Amino acid sequence: METHAANAPAPVRPSLEVVELEFALDLEDVKAGFDEAAAAAARATGGALLFTMPTAAIADCSRVAVISLGERGDHELVLAILGEDGISTRIETAAESSNPIARLARSWSQVMARMPAIAA
Repeated sequence: METHAANAPAPVRPSLEVVELEFALDLEDVKAGFDEAAAAAARATGGALLFTMPTAAIADCSRVAVISLGERGDHELVLAILGEDGISTRIETAAESSNPIARLARSWSQVMARMPAIAA
């Protein structure tokens, strides 16, 4: 069966905020502390570090930081992932990631968005 380029899905382009976060994280010393590096990269790009957690049971992933980028009503959740080697990092959007933490991040974000209404 022949496939045509017209049938291929369009490549997903990361937002400018995601690219900025990736560059900011590359400038941080993750060997000195991934959580601190992720927090500093989030601050440098106007984002907020939501939480970090170890992920030893997930392939090619030793820690994950969940970061919110953008404004409250129009934010994007991303995962900053530390590789098993303790040095390499990568950024994935929670919307497109297959990492199990992405689903947790989306759920957590929805709960936190409802907290003001629950507290009232």
